[in-house]
Amino acid sequence: MRKLAIAVVIILALVVVVALVLPSVIDVNSYHDRIQAELQQKLGRPVSLGSLHLSILPLYFSAENPIIGEDPNFPTGRPFAQANRVDVSAALWPLLHKDVQISSLELKQPKIELVRNAQGMWNYASLGRSSQPAAPAQIPVQPAPQQPSTQPSGQTTGQTGSSNQAFSLQDLKITDGQMALTDYQKKQPRTVYDHIDLRLVGYAPDRAFDLEAAAHLPGKGAQLIKLEGKAGPINNAQSANTPFDGSLEFSEVSL
Repeated sequence: MRKLAIAVVIILALVVVVALVLPSVIDVNSYHDRIQAELQQKLGRPVSLGSLHLSILPLYFSAENPIIGEDPNFPTGRPFAQANRVDVSAALWPLLHKDVQISSLELKQPKIELVRNAQGMWNYASLGRSSQPAAPAQIPVQPAPQQPSTQPSGQTTGQTGSSNQAFSLQDLKITDGQMALTDYQKKQPRTVYDHIDLRLVGYAPDRAFDLEAAAHLPGKGAQLIKLEGKAGPINNAQSANTPFDGSLEFSEVSL
């Protein structure tokens, strides 16, 4: 029994040593372009990642200053999303064979732009549906005062061929995010919501998924809204008609 305990301690010590040593030995940035390309394929949008860092326990990559580009039919002058950092978890076995398969994402302090055009189409509706290869996202110099195109967001000029496999993730998190909402259909100006926490488990637009969300509403005081339940499949034509079964909680909200 004592020998078994010693063996267990030795194995655990080796695991700790490997976890400490490997990040300094492996050139994680050699995977940079593969991870960026995998994200672009999943999202169907331009993606730009900064420097990468590696953690072994658990296995994930961290990328600085990630940017997800906007649908070209919504020329807002801002990226769809940008963050201080993104943590990307990948399946270990494919990774050992130089194949990056992303299973989860966590965006730290992201800024996300949600825009609905005059025809009622949302800019997020085309995520994961583009068939064109995406170029790395660029940081805009300043917002452009242009109105979104009247062309539906899922259709890009000169687009041909079938769509990519639908965007899906086992786990998607947003931590302390900021969301700006602009609704041209209802002629509502850009409104910013902050301190948003969101988690989607088993997410794919064509099936139901678990959802947890909390956000502070604009205005005075600690106006908080919480949402928890099961949502989906996503209704791209009418987002408000997406099925949802769960609870909605208001805290210190003036109605």
